[in-house]
Amino acid sequence: FGAIPASVMKAREEVEKLGFKDADSAAIYEAALGLHLSEPGKLASGNAAQFMGAVYRAYDKERQNLARKLGKDANDPEFVKSYVKGMAAKAAIAGAESALGPADVIEGMRQYAPQWAGLGISYDFALAALAHGANYGFRAPELGTAYKSMAMRLIKPTGEGMRWMNRLGINR
Repeated sequence: FGAIPASVMKAREEVEKLGFKDADSAAIYEAALGLHLSEPGKLASGNAAQFMGAVYRAYDKERQNLARKLGKDANDPEFVKSYVKGMAAKAAIAGAESALGPADVIEGMRQYAPQWAGLGISYDFALAALAHGANYGFRAPELGTAYKSMAMRLIKPTGEGMRWMNRLGINR
């Protein structure tokens, strides 16, 4: 991979701590190292591994739906490897094509990705929202907090918020 042994071992350690086994473990480990190498001075390999594990789990339904759409087995090791590698590549591109870097993408996404995934908001949209907001001068942690708050208000709205959603015909 071109990474120093300490980075490689840290990524492997974090993946194992997350409880992944076999093909899932290998896919997340490799993708995390690739993401780490997109910004090695700023993004620790362990943080990249934690992020990849978290978004892999959060977007499990999205992975299964994609596999079904493509006529593939969602648990096929090659499909999982390609899917996870694609997630890492998208995070690196979102960082490179915006005012962020991959480390900033991870910092912002870690705050709201699980909630957004639970609401059915795609991984691609979540990345795009973060990158777009950063291009308007917002920092990733600020955006992550704001997006998490928005999601939480949809999940558990105030009384006034619920009345407005009902008036607007929004079916939660």
